[in-house]
Order: sequence, then structure tokens, then C-alpha cells
Amino acid sequence: MFANPAVEKVFGYKGEELIGGKLTVVMPEYLRHVHEHGLARYVATGQRHVSWDGVSLPGLHKNGHEIPLVISFGEFVRGGKRGAAGCAWPSATAPNLIRLMSRNIELLGVLFLVRKTSAACQES
Repeated sequence: MFANPAVEKVFGYKGEELIGGKLTVVMPEYLRHVHEHGLARYVATGQRHVSWDGVSLPGLHKNGHEIPLVISFGEFVRGGKRGAAGCAWPSATAPNLIRLMSRNIELLGVLFLVRKTSAACQES
């Protein structure tokens, strides 16, 4: 797992506590098996179970309370292998981020959107 400086503000973990670890650490226990099954299916078949454009799901703060999040994913192929990257941000910031993303698509296209989405994740 990759973690930027915003991870401490959102999840309560320092980046170094998460980098290289399993993503399931920031998921409520009851969703971990769903994630692992969905990830295995995606890797094997390319089938997605949820919308990748921004799905509302709870995250898990280090102190144990759930955090309402919006999570989006992107797909890439490297060396003939399928991969995915995701970004999570607190639900309260989602409307502003969606407006920002829409404006960027119209003005500068997808490449700029990727940069702005990354920057927005770091600011959250």
C-alpha cells in the first residue's frame, strides 16, 4: 500500500505504519473478506463488483471508529499484467472534489485530472 501525508489526518496512522502493508488494515472487519474476494475476482477476470467512479464505503480509523469515505479506482496494465490504483477521501470533501475533477476534464483532459486527483488526495 502507498500512503501520502494525508493518511494520518484521515485514518490516524503515520504513512510508515501502512506503507507496504495490507489495505485491509483501514477497512472494517466485516468488509475485509468482501474486498479480498472482489480483488481476487478482478485479478483473475477483470470483473468489477462496485463502481470505480466513486463509491461510498466506510474506512476504519486507527482508534477503531468508522470513517465515511468516497473511494475511486483506476486501472492500468504494466508488463501485460492488470493493476489498479485507488484514492480515498472523506465523504464531506467529495462534492468539491467531484466539481474539481469535472472542470479539469473539460479544460485539460484526463492527464491533468490524474494529477489533480492525486493532489486532492494529499490535501484531504
